[in-house]
Amino acid sequence: MPFRIESHTADVALRISGHSFKEFLQEAVGALHYLQQPTTDEDVVTRAFTLGPGSAENLLVDLLNETIFLQETECAFFHRCVAEVVGEDGAWVATGVLHGKSCGESPRANVVKAATYHGLKVSCTEDGWSAVVVLDT
Repeated sequence: MPFRIESHTADVALRISGHSFKEFLQEAVGALHYLQQPTTDEDVVTRAFTLGPGSAENLLVDLLNETIFLQETECAFFHRCVAEVVGEDGAWVATGVLHGKSCGESPRANVVKAATYHGLKVSCTEDGWSAVVVLDT
């Protein structure tokens, strides 16, 4: 599994990894969905997004917060992200589509309010991209 849920003093943290920066961002959306374990309807929902330019940290937090915002304003939970990423560190731009299902007033295991920058550092090594991002719950 390319992500792991970790305990954190006040909130919850996700350890996310991917072979490429694109895969890393896509896994972040899947990890957020997995953490919340929502009950959804069968109605399919898609939403396009454009983020950046910004650092790897900015794009990760912006993508998670955009997903959380759409959950709350559009009553939809997004389980998959198809993204394209161009640029280099400090000037990354991501475009793509979030795929999910409508949720109405369905319950979820964890309500996530926001992704934070608390202790956030996105790392890139020969093994790929990784980070631990703290979520405000």
